[in-house]
Amino acid sequence: MPAGFSKVTGRIEVKSSASDSEISRLQQSASRYCPVLDDLRQPVEVELELVRVGK
Repeated sequence: MPAGFSKVTGRIEVKSSASDSEISRLQQSASRYCPVLDDLRQPVEVELELVRVGK
């Protein structure tokens, strides 16, 4: 079994005078341009370097 997450869920609560349509457009825009969400949705190459700095 992988050590990572199998599912990530979230909830966003909004208190605003904006219309439902405006809030929906904001959510769509944030989902499209959020780099963290993009990384979670698709595989990302990870490169790690081990550097010994002392004993």
